Amino acid sequence: MLYTFNQLHSATDNCTGTLNVTGTRSDNLPLGAGYPVGTTTITWSTTDAHNNTGTCSTVVTVTDNEKPVISNISDISISNDATFAALM
Repeated sequence: MLYTFNQLHSATDNCTGTLNVTGTRSDNLPLGAGYPVGTTTITWSTTDAHNNTGTCSTVVTVTDNEKPVISNISDISISNDATFAALM
């Protein structure tokens, strides 16, 4: 089962200009892709107008605590005739 995760991120700087924040997952999938059970690290980074870079990371942990569901089929009745005996 896969889960999705939306992380709000922001960056500030003492210089003027726009800071674009990018995120890279440790499994190299797109940020909007489902997250598998286990841990996935997202490394966030941004670079200002003077090529100073800031980074941080977020660890996304998905646990599976849901029991599986099994469906029971109806009972089966078979005649014990010559055809059935030949299969045994």
